[in-house]
Amino acid sequence: MEHGKTGLLVDPRNVEGLTEAVADLLADGEKRRAFGQAGLRRARDYFAEEKMCREMEELYQGLMAKCIS
Repeated sequence: MEHGKTGLLVDPRNVEGLTEAVADLLADGEKRRAFGQAGLRRARDYFAEEKMCREMEELYQGLMAKCIS
């Protein structure tokens, strides 16, 4: 999550900050929609099947190269 782009990050021990963040989102439907759309785009970009498979393959190839050398 990116604060102010895909949502609001608040320390869970900060009751006042959490209350303000929730109130802000309840009052601003456009912000909620924008955060939701941005979050969906971010998830698709970071967790696309092809990307995850390519990164996993690169990880295993790197580990195998270390084991062989």
